[in-house]
Amino acid sequence: MNSDFIEDHELLYRAVPKFPKFWKNDNKSVSSALFKNCNGVSVDRDGKRTEDNICSLLQKRIANSIAVAKLIASEARQVDVYLHPKPSKSNHFHAEIHESRNHILISNSKAKKLSNLVKLIWFKVAT
Repeated sequence: MNSDFIEDHELLYRAVPKFPKFWKNDNKSVSSALFKNCNGVSVDRDGKRTEDNICSLLQKRIANSIAVAKLIASEARQVDVYLHPKPSKSNHFHAEIHESRNHILISNSKAKKLSNLVKLIWFKVAT
């Protein structure tokens, strides 16, 4: 995994909290709000980890999350957003999605396009 560049084949994962603003009315697909954050949209790069491992970590890290949105880096780039690798001491796989290299907040139209591209992975509910 290149710490300076996100490759087109990489998968990006974002936890989806249960909060209504992140869901469309059908509660089966995410709204564009999932990709609106003035500090950058945090995602985890796959980093050759298993999907189960990634989802488990995100579920623990993000309170009230009920699913994970998965996106292919090349598809995100087709929306013309900037994929910014941003590893931290606590999360080597952290990255952010920005409007462009020079602007963080993603436009409404691009956020909507991103929300339509994701595949959802639902967390198993403990019984």
